[in-house]
Amino acid sequence: MKQILLVICFYFTTHVFVFAQQTEKLTEILIIGVNHNKTKKINYNKLYQLLEKNKPDLILWEQSEDFERVFGLRTAYRLKIFSNATEQLALQVFNKKNKLIPILGFDTSFSSSMSNIKENISSNHYSKEERIAKKNYIKESIRIDDTFFTKLYQSKLSNEDSLKYRSYVDLHNNYVYDIYNKSLEEINLPIIYNKGKEMEEMESNVMIPLARKYKIDSVAINEYISDQHFGEARNRYMANKVLAIASAHQGKRIIVLTGLNHKYFLIDALTIQNMMNLKLLSLQ
Repeated sequence: MKQILLVICFYFTTHVFVFAQQTEKLTEILIIGVNHNKTKKINYNKLYQLLEKNKPDLILWEQSEDFERVFGLRTAYRLKIFSNATEQLALQVFNKKNKLIPILGFDTSFSSSMSNIKENISSNHYSKEERIAKKNYIKESIRIDDTFFTKLYQSKLSNEDSLKYRSYVDLHNNYVYDIYNKSLEEINLPIIYNKGKEMEEMESNVMIPLARKYKIDSVAINEYISDQHFGEARNRYMANKVLAIASAHQGKRIIVLTGLNHKYFLIDALTIQNMMNLKLLSLQ
């Protein structure tokens, strides 16, 4: 008799647990890849409209600090006194009408040098000075990229290797064209944002081996590889931060605003994670 009762009890508790899991509200995550700057079809108002349409409980933006309103930001934008990131101005408008919806940072912190950036990858410290440091990091990353590809282009590549180089350049140019000429809905389609993944794979598997084969400047190669490694570490940090925030806000709808280059990595990382009841949404 006791055995029968134990079986019944186990059956009941197991099915109650399964039912509870099935009825528990999903944590929804919508990743919106953006161009940080205004384009022909992308501006702060269009992004704001998407935020309102998708009704988030929580928003994450690509900064290490939580969002704070800046007085006179829209006026400065209209008068062309200050050029704002698309997200900042959209969030400024959204926050004014939705003051109770948190807007949290999920990016790593930055410092004034590449070496310190890598050391601080797990830090949350952020300051006004660091805003300048982040801009300087972006400029330095562009310089490294330009130097590397200019030296590779100037090498005497064989016909076969020239075709490989050309294939990468065409992919890169098509991706840039998409970002600057298509709508937010269009650039958030997998056929477009996954070009960022294709480019990074080509950079690691084709471009770097070509640079070594033709023995271009070792400083240029090492800087380029170091910059790549930091980008990978930054992506991992961002993905882990999104997961940590999602875990602390289970059952909520979370919108993640990020540069389009990061979207493929975040999608991949969140798809393979083991957190219960997490659903990735597609931008409609």
